[in-house]
Amino acid sequence: MDVKKIFPEDFLWGSATSAEQIETNSSNDFRGGKSETTWNHWFNQEKSRFFDQQFSQNDFFSKYKEDIKIAKSLNFNSLRVSISWARLIPDGKNVNEEGVNFYKEVFENMRKNNLKVFVVLHHFDLPMFAQNKGGWVNKTVADDFAFFAKKAFTIFGNDVDAWFTFNEPNIVISGTYWKNGIYPHENNFKDGMIAMWNMIVAHHKAIAAFRTLNLQTKIGFIHAIIPAIPRSNHQADLKAARMSDLFEIESFLEPIINGEFPQELIRELEIHNLWPKDQILDEEIKLIRDYKIDLIGLNYYTPNRVKSLSYMPNWNNPIAPETHWFNHYDLQNKRMNPYRGWEIFPKAIYDILLMIKNKYQNIECFISENGMGVAGEKQFKVNGIIQDDYRIDFHKEHIYWIHKALNENVNVIGYQMWTYIDNWSWLNAYKNRYGFIELDLKTGNRIPKKSATWMQQLAKTNTLVITTAEENKY
Repeated sequence: MDVKKIFPEDFLWGSATSAEQIETNSSNDFRGGKSETTWNHWFNQEKSRFFDQQFSQNDFFSKYKEDIKIAKSLNFNSLRVSISWARLIPDGKNVNEEGVNFYKEVFENMRKNNLKVFVVLHHFDLPMFAQNKGGWVNKTVADDFAFFAKKAFTIFGNDVDAWFTFNEPNIVISGTYWKNGIYPHENNFKDGMIAMWNMIVAHHKAIAAFRTLNLQTKIGFIHAIIPAIPRSNHQADLKAARMSDLFEIESFLEPIINGEFPQELIRELEIHNLWPKDQILDEEIKLIRDYKIDLIGLNYYTPNRVKSLSYMPNWNNPIAPETHWFNHYDLQNKRMNPYRGWEIFPKAIYDILLMIKNKYQNIECFISENGMGVAGEKQFKVNGIIQDDYRIDFHKEHIYWIHKALNENVNVIGYQMWTYIDNWSWLNAYKNRYGFIELDLKTGNRIPKKSATWMQQLAKTNTLVITTAEENKY
């Protein structure tokens, strides 16, 4: 027997993607006046760190009209893209008119296809001119970002339905300074805290610039939510989970939504002389208190199972949250996506939404990324179509829990999945595919997977159809 979960008529169905992951066709593709980013630079230095030595080959720069029509064919009513800072202001000073014309065309095509235009200003893609100054450790880069943001707001303004300053800055910080995963992978904890503070300041400077323009649109922030699940209810494990949440969630959400960096985290860092108080200005504290966002995007893929440390950390060694405040915990028999190495735990998306309701004033929110990356999908191809039932099942279960949160008066307005066309995924390149549409790297062809048909029906009807057995399993 089927069960129907009906969503509001204006609920947003769509997808997210980013400039660095789709616009180009190689690491040396600087068409349209784009300058070098940290990813171009790193790839050209160390190709061997990238899966199959591949850079982005989606070529959205040439194929944006086709790709936007594909989004519409899936019955999406919204699409999130990003503006490449290195394309709009290649030298950090002067606006590139070729970049302006490109994005104007993109946004116009989205509107023609009745897609709400959601735009992020920074999605991991720092221009090399900013990195050459020291990146986010240098306060002047926050000013550079605010300059870029104001130019974008002024040029495109109300052509965009919702603006977002940053996508997943917590991942930028951890990857750059604590996990050796993002160029220039410095492994310097205190620099990471300085960079975190400067990104928060950059965000608020951009919000301040936005408010001066009196635009009839919204502005927000996209955050990767990695909720901590403690191994047990023992006090030590609970403290470990609390520290994980402070680093992964509250370090950004508290200042950005509530106007103050979490004092609990400051106190912990001060114990070890790791809070960069000499870098923090009174006017920055006021800026953070005074300027707020309109909505929050929540990216969720997998939880963080943690336990207390089983050793005394050495504070003279390279420091990271997961080695000095908590350890990861490997729960036996957990559901896994074996291709990506991530746990599948859909109920956490419900818990996240309730957290937003209860802790963050029920601010307007949406799921801005959620998806399942699978390697070797050609093995599931039958009669030319990838039979990705696993992806359908993954999204069904997450959408079920979103609907439950909606029924409990969470102010959740949409679900934008990652992603509608297979795209380049940083160091993983095209290893793990997330799309409803297959990208053939040899031909550039876009080929619908089985999940595309399912997505079309879901978005058309605003109705999630599941069986009674599925609901009981969830």
